[in-house]
Amino acid sequence: MVKVYRIYELVDPRTNVIFYVGKETLLPSGKSDRQYKHLYQSQNNKGINKNKETIIRDILNSGHEPIFNVIDTFTDENMALITEKQIIDKHGLNNLTNIYCGGGSRGSNRKPVSIETAKRISNTKLNNYRLGITKPTKHSEEWKTQLKVNNPSFNFRKPIIQYSENMVQIKIWPGLSLAARTLGLSKSNISAVAKNRQNQKCGGFFWRYSSG
Repeated sequence: MVKVYRIYELVDPRTNVIFYVGKETLLPSGKSDRQYKHLYQSQNNKGINKNKETIIRDILNSGHEPIFNVIDTFTDENMALITEKQIIDKHGLNNLTNIYCGGGSRGSNRKPVSIETAKRISNTKLNNYRLGITKPTKHSEEWKTQLKVNNPSFNFRKPIIQYSENMVQIKIWPGLSLAARTLGLSKSNISAVAKNRQNQKCGGFFWRYSSG
């Protein structure tokens, strides 16, 4: 079976700033689990890249989710690794949360480092980010438009409205994730109710995406 590799960016939906570039190998089913691994590691403090995890947690706590933007797909892993390194070089390693320069495990042009060193690098990047020393890359308006084309199912900071059984507005949530986590409900179930706009409820409430 031919393996498929993808190069992707993680983007802060609040600012449209790229903060991480990565490579993933698709599962045999053809599906991706890398996006969910990033979220899981951040929520459970399981990874070594504390800078990336902190930014993802900040995004989740604001009611949003990082945008997982696929840049390109390959069946040749070497080409995928070369592309990953080129993109990281383009943005500048210091402007991303990546610990390594890409192009292979722990960087193709750098000596492998220990986990302890990787943690120190990540913590330094986090401090620089907080102090405003790091200057993240921002995309152009053309790129933002293309991002929406490439990710048609993503709701870019789209508020969601919670209604009572009598269709009385209760609250406008800034994002689906925040509503689901706060109320202990399934995000996918809320989204299904909001999209279908039928006489269905989730958690005893009606839900609609804001048109504004």
